[in-house]
Amino acid sequence: MEEARTPEFYSDTFDYSFNPYGFSITFSLGASRQTQGRASAARDQATVRMSLQQAKVISMLLRKSLSAYERENGIEISIPAQVFDALGVSREDWPDPNGRVP
Repeated sequence: MEEARTPEFYSDTFDYSFNPYGFSITFSLGASRQTQGRASAARDQATVRMSLQQAKVISMLLRKSLSAYERENGIEISIPAQVFDALGVSREDWPDPNGRVP
């Protein structure tokens, strides 16, 4: 009997929500073609639901791992200013790859 494979997805956009009972994140894929004058809708790939505790731990581990990756490789994973503005976050929300406090 062949073992079932875990599905894999690529995502270039996401949306999330939470309430006192849990957290949900939907990973989506933007349209491959832009229709002139119309915004193309993203196609949902997968929705993951979890406890608030698990979401917090995942966010902590991702931040720690990505910061270590930047530091160990002497790089900064760049994010365009437009993305910061659209999401309402700033460069100061991410630790400096060299360990300096912004």
